[in-house]
Amino acid sequence: MAEVNPNSKQQRAIRLVLAGKQAGKSRKVLIQEIREECDMSDAGAATYYQNAVQKLRDQGILKSIRTVVTDVVVEKKVVMDMSLLNQTAE
Repeated sequence: MAEVNPNSKQQRAIRLVLAGKQAGKSRKVLIQEIREECDMSDAGAATYYQNAVQKLRDQGILKSIRTVVTDVVVEKKVVMDMSLLNQTAE
């Protein structure tokens, strides 16, 4: 398997998405962060965001996003298997 550059745009986007999802950040905010961190267009950042989410799902790190509705409050919760965190570069 080819060696992964930890400073590549892809790897930086994956780290931003993982940390952002854990912190409860929205898709819009994460795309903005990727755009700034990787110096790319909005369209490019949106593509990197989606690819990062898919990679995290494929690896079983980002398992699901569920919406929990309580009386008036709607919360988005992200379920992750943090034991797989160190395997994102593989």
